Amino acid sequence: MFLRRGDLTDRFLQYLLKVVVCSLSLFTLFPLVLLAQTVYRGDKGELKIQAVKVSIPPKIDGVLEDPAWQQAAQLTGFYETRPGENVPPPVKTIAYIAYDDKNLYFAFKAYDPKPQSIRATMTDRDNIWGDDHVGIELDTFNDQRRAFQFQLNPFGIQADSITSGRRGGHGGWGHGGSTFDAIWHSAGRITEDGWEVEAAIPFKSLRFQNKPEQTWGINLVRQYPREKERSFNYTRIDWHNECYLCQEASLVGLNGIKPSRNIEFIPYMTAIQNGALSDSEDYYSPFVNEKVDADAGIDFRYGLTPNLSLNFAFNPDFNQVEADVDKLDVNLRYALSFPEKRPFFLEGADYFNTSINAVYTRSIVDPRYGIKLTGKEGNHTIGFFSAYDEATSAILPDAESSENIFLGKGALYNIFRYKRDMGENSFLGFLLTDKEFEAAYNRVLGFDGSFRLGKVHRFNFQALRSYTQELEATFLSEELDGEKYADNALEMRFSRSTRRWSYNFSYSDYGEDFKADTGFMRRVDTRRFSSRTGYNFYPQDSIVVNWGPSFSFSRTYNHQEELTDEDIEAGIDFDIKGQIGININLSKSFELYEDNPFRLRSFSLHMRGEPSKRFSFFSRFSIGDGIDYNSLRQAKRASASVNMTLKPLSQLVFDFSTSRQDFNTEEGSEIFTAQTFRLKTVYQFSPRFFIRYIFQYRFVNRNPLEFFYEDEDEDEEEVIPWEERFDSCFLVSYKINPQTVFFFGYNDSFFNPLEQFYHTGRTFFVKMSYNFRL
Repeated sequence: MFLRRGDLTDRFLQYLLKVVVCSLSLFTLFPLVLLAQTVYRGDKGELKIQAVKVSIPPKIDGVLEDPAWQQAAQLTGFYETRPGENVPPPVKTIAYIAYDDKNLYFAFKAYDPKPQSIRATMTDRDNIWGDDHVGIELDTFNDQRRAFQFQLNPFGIQADSITSGRRGGHGGWGHGGSTFDAIWHSAGRITEDGWEVEAAIPFKSLRFQNKPEQTWGINLVRQYPREKERSFNYTRIDWHNECYLCQEASLVGLNGIKPSRNIEFIPYMTAIQNGALSDSEDYYSPFVNEKVDADAGIDFRYGLTPNLSLNFAFNPDFNQVEADVDKLDVNLRYALSFPEKRPFFLEGADYFNTSINAVYTRSIVDPRYGIKLTGKEGNHTIGFFSAYDEATSAILPDAESSENIFLGKGALYNIFRYKRDMGENSFLGFLLTDKEFEAAYNRVLGFDGSFRLGKVHRFNFQALRSYTQELEATFLSEELDGEKYADNALEMRFSRSTRRWSYNFSYSDYGEDFKADTGFMRRVDTRRFSSRTGYNFYPQDSIVVNWGPSFSFSRTYNHQEELTDEDIEAGIDFDIKGQIGININLSKSFELYEDNPFRLRSFSLHMRGEPSKRFSFFSRFSIGDGIDYNSLRQAKRASASVNMTLKPLSQLVFDFSTSRQDFNTEEGSEIFTAQTFRLKTVYQFSPRFFIRYIFQYRFVNRNPLEFFYEDEDEDEEEVIPWEERFDSCFLVSYKINPQTVFFFGYNDSFFNPLEQFYHTGRTFFVKMSYNFRL
């Protein structure tokens, strides 16, 4: 059979068309092949993530439509690690990672079949707990000891912290403290199928090694709070390995990035006007408004090396803008402690944390200057700070109690900390503290360590020796009589931590003359042994998510071998659906106080819950025997504390708390009743702008027939049967980043010693600061 010329022409044209189409298709698809997105699955053990460098950075607006996200490494296949143990999660999560010369970028798509159930609050930074949130964890030194955490809620509200290498609680990751405030950028939004966020972390905000190619430890997480608090991790978590960071994935191939030797200037200005009674002892004296006190200062930060940072603050702003939560101080045995909120002391505070609380910066009241040096080079971590306090205070502990006294004069604080990494997730450290006050001083030095023993056991210790020359000021306290002495302190702890069974054994020994003026010591002259064990059960297909019993025991002697304290406690915990937690405890104890023995029994009930995205609560109730320390007698005690948070709108939060104590004689007569109330209301207009109002009220009702002091000197004081006080605090806050802020505030205080309120204090203040980063 012969083909005609027309047939040959048609076949040739068809062949030519196929060649052209295929060539054009290959030419068109070739760049896409080069840019094909690599997908990694945690549930398939794909733990080596190749970093992808992008030429065009994504726009951080919460919309994941930028080409950079199509090129970025994609991570999916998350595990549920709480309450499930490495099981498939009920919802899908996809994460994306990319970088360029200046920033590390990450994004999440958090799918949710019921977007109306997403828990999201428009709030201030570092306040997203209880919300849905996602996060990335960066172990930039890849040593499984310390990692940066960056977390976001569905609105892109930031939380950042630093965590140690150990797993926290039941979950896959333990929240670090709020001692790290980085400058980074983020945005988020809720969509029809869930929510999505994206972020850019400047490499200037991180510390890492100076290498041409970086390998970092990495993990990605998601919190999914619904009927249960669920935690999802990209990596599988071995619950028989107490080192959480040892189980991270690796981010490899970070090329062309260098750690920055940052230079930052943070000038600040404040203007304050105070008002008070002209005579604080006379409530009828006139109320006097002082002149406006304007002040200015500067915080200078410089990277001496890429990993060693110097921070110098002259005339720094050490004021905090939120009042401390009022605590009941009636019938106290020990001095009260309060959390640190001031930025200079918060930053890098984890460098100075040790088993013995030898660094308590709230005792530094009004510093004139401060200098701080922190960083890590190889296996060596160092921290140093010095501050001159113009109005210092001191904690004075003895064998039975402690008190906080205000010294009101200048003192110099110097603290040095060194840690040497050893073995696998272990270290040996050194601490030196020094407080110089006129002719007096207190110096403390010693060693500490933490050693990982196998996968689930750990041994910690700290040994300190103090050298003290006391101030001679018996008019402030009988303890300050100018003596000179030295003594030792020791703490040891052996622990086991797993998902189901945990226990610990501890021993501490505080010498009678041990003193740490830079720290917070509740008591000295003690030798204490304690132990605790607990077991968790995880029922399947039950309203109970997990439950378990616990038992603890402790016994304390003084150095004269007298038994001073003994505590035996048995409890049981339940976590049930609706994020409801219940703890029931029975305790039996013994106390020897001023040679008077007391044998006590008590029952306590703790409850917490976040049953909906609009409401959460925490409560604690206790009833049983107590000690009236004023009159040195046994009494009947009942106490309660309740905290409730209501979120009628995502931007509006009401936080109410109250605490109450009732003491009665064993015959039933009232000794005293004391109670505090606190209401904090916050309206958040945007991630940067909010207004806040705090109202605090407190009353104390004493029965003059039963409230008396055993000490004859104190008994001469008139017993005030009724007193009440309230404080109000108003704040307008605009915060571009943690160091660039504007605050305007107004505080008022009123006191009623009998039947009438007196205006005892008032403060107006304005504060501005700006971060200049070079």
